[in-house]
Amino acid sequence: MVRMLGYESRDELLRNDVGAYLYPAPEARETHSGRVDAKGVLRNYEETLRRRDGTLLYTLQNITGVRDASGKIAQMRGLMLDVTEQKMFQTQLQRSAILTRRF
Repeated sequence: MVRMLGYESRDELLRNDVGAYLYPAPEARETHSGRVDAKGVLRNYEETLRRRDGTLLYTLQNITGVRDASGKIAQMRGLMLDVTEQKMFQTQLQRSAILTRRF
């Protein structure tokens, strides 16, 4: 995740409240956390994140919430795949299809 987001180290990523910067849509973080809290897992969840340099990173995530003894989510573990190239290719195909239909 550190490399995907363009940070030098885990410490740098966690140094500040990057969550406010990481999510281009502020409500996405709350939605994401709420879903994990309610269901315990997220499967094939698409999320757009902001890299350190400001560019967008499109991800596909599978997340499991790890609960403490009181049932509260103490940790989130999972897998995050970078699907940016696929998203860009898909956008290009859609644009091409639109242009083809116009002519």
